[in-house]
Amino acid sequence: MNKVLYTGSFRFPEGDAAAARVYAVGQLFERIGCKVSFAGWEKSEHDDGYYSYKGHDCHSQEEFRERELGPVGRLLGFMFRGFKTLRWLRSHRDYEVVIAYNPPALFSVGLLLSGWMLGFRVVLDSTEWYEGEHLPGGRFGPAAAENWVRMRLVYPLFNHVICISRLLERHYAGRNVVNIPPLMINPCDDIPKPPIEACVSFVYAGEAGKKDLLLPFIQALPEVSKQLQRPVLLRIAGLNWDALCQLMTTQGMEPDTYRTLVECHGRISRDGVRNLYGISHFSILFREDKRYARAGFPTKAMESWSYGCPIITNSVGDLGALAVDMVDAVIVNDIHIGKRLSEALKNIINGDIYPLMCAASRAKAKQKFTHDSYHHAFASFAERLGILACQKP
Repeated sequence: MNKVLYTGSFRFPEGDAAAARVYAVGQLFERIGCKVSFAGWEKSEHDDGYYSYKGHDCHSQEEFRERELGPVGRLLGFMFRGFKTLRWLRSHRDYEVVIAYNPPALFSVGLLLSGWMLGFRVVLDSTEWYEGEHLPGGRFGPAAAENWVRMRLVYPLFNHVICISRLLERHYAGRNVVNIPPLMINPCDDIPKPPIEACVSFVYAGEAGKKDLLLPFIQALPEVSKQLQRPVLLRIAGLNWDALCQLMTTQGMEPDTYRTLVECHGRISRDGVRNLYGISHFSILFREDKRYARAGFPTKAMESWSYGCPIITNSVGDLGALAVDMVDAVIVNDIHIGKRLSEALKNIINGDIYPLMCAASRAKAKQKFTHDSYHHAFASFAERLGILACQKP
């Protein structure tokens, strides 16, 4: 049985996108007969750093900063993050494969050298290509420079790559590459939706900021309500009302105008998010047509479809290619969101097609975001990697 270690900037048992990603890909390795362990960069609650997560051996590496540092300390910590893990690997040499989740540049070079010296194969799990202006210090800061070196010079040194999008798949062309989008860990229950005729409700679950365009949708809500001649409501998980007000104020929006149209729930549990999807008719996800959006694939889209919740989105990246307008999504590419969205919702309500859209969303999740959907492609990747030991039924 091949022993596989997954390491990088994720934290167990937190239910964030990074933890969900590495656990889902780890299950793909497990399905072909590997023993998978994890070495996340969280702080350990145990002296030896060891704990068990869903039956897997885990070894905390304590790479993340746990206290406030000055500018120089933060820069050094950022640049040299991962070196504790490299030292740990030198005394734990029984892994045939080490997978690195979005590793920093210097750590990547050290890991490749360690693999060459210690005899294990190294796999890159690449899920992002950040925009420089999204990083601390802006597009000309040290984080942006590190990102350029990482993506342009260091990551192409990996011979084996798991990626999350077609853009990244093309970026790593010529290597042993497999494209794995976000995957459902467990199948979701069929959640009955409230009637759409009385009030049309939307949900956004995440941290709105530099990646997701939330405010243009909020600005369109008064017009949508007027055109539909019925109430509309956007439920937001991840932001409280004060934080949203600050965002709106920076864009010249008057928060009181939207107080009856937006409901903020702050940070809530996974069950709380599930409940919001259950009582909402559509999720929303708008991103700029830039490289960061084309290089990634939003976990929120997979989650929404898995809960039978169609997505209101713009046609960007792999999500834009996968979503089908008026089937499992409403595609809104117009600058004037309110007009296009109002017309689409009128057609959905008057045509009584919303239940069909919910069913199509669940079918899309089962077709495109399960482990079974990628078993054969991943098995071929693993065979080229040289670790296909046995295939579980």
